[in-house]
Amino acid sequence: MNSSKQPIGYRLTSAREQLSLSVDDVVSILKIKAKVIIALEQDAYPNQMIDIFTKGQLVSYCKLLKIEPQIILNTLEAKGYDFQADNPPVEPSKRKFNPLLKKLVIGIGITFAIIAILPTHQEETTTFTQPLIKDYNYEY
Repeated sequence: MNSSKQPIGYRLTSAREQLSLSVDDVVSILKIKAKVIIALEQDAYPNQMIDIFTKGQLVSYCKLLKIEPQIILNTLEAKGYDFQADNPPVEPSKRKFNPLLKKLVIGIGITFAIIAILPTHQEETTTFTQPLIKDYNYEY
């Protein structure tokens, strides 16, 4: 059977066995749960939408097995599976902030600035530099 026509799970299992790796070996190397490895080898995806975590685990597993991950991903897409869109990191200048949170932060900043500027009123305390002298010379 042509390797491109074989089920993906079969290709993963075959490649793992050719490298003399057990499922436990893969678990200890990749830190992926055994049930995930078994599910990938059985083509047991929960639904047609493959989440970013499963995609990442599949890519890591393919790299360990020396299989080109993009070929596997393309095969899954051809079978009708859809991957959740990877959200590229947004440049800091283009991040959108919650307007209420922004107002709250500005308000807190203004409050602290006002507190820092206002003079502090402290009660004057008398300090003695010499001890009080007791004078017992009372005249009556």
